[in-house]
Amino acid sequence: MKWPNDLYWRDRKAGGVLIENIFKGKKWNWAVIGIGININQVLFPDNINAVSLQQITGNNYDVIEFGKELYGCVMQKLEDIREENFKEILKKYNLYLFKKNCTVLLKKDNARFSTTIKEVNEHGQLVTFDMMERVFNWGEVEWVLKEG
Repeated sequence: MKWPNDLYWRDRKAGGVLIENIFKGKKWNWAVIGIGININQVLFPDNINAVSLQQITGNNYDVIEFGKELYGCVMQKLEDIREENFKEILKKYNLYLFKKNCTVLLKKDNARFSTTIKEVNEHGQLVTFDMMERVFNWGEVEWVLKEG
């Protein structure tokens, strides 16, 4: 996972997850989760760094069957989440965190800087380290995956 919501294979985007939380007043009520995965597409515009499951595996997928299988996996994970504590879930997320312990190029307010990805903390913030520890909220920084 690339913080906060992208799915990457090597350095190429394979999909993403969007979550919209619904509140009644100040109380969280429910969430809508959208998952987008590049499945069988083999041609992408030059200006995006994307990859599909077909390109990764060499297999062509039945999209309906894939959707059913993905649904089953998501429902099982939701059940697992109910049974696990938050710290264990965060630990698993950080285990698969994109570019963890790697130095990356980020951009904040049009300034680019190199920093090392450490973790996502219990508040969902990205924690990095260069000369000092930095903590970023969602939307505060952008990834710079290619020079230019």
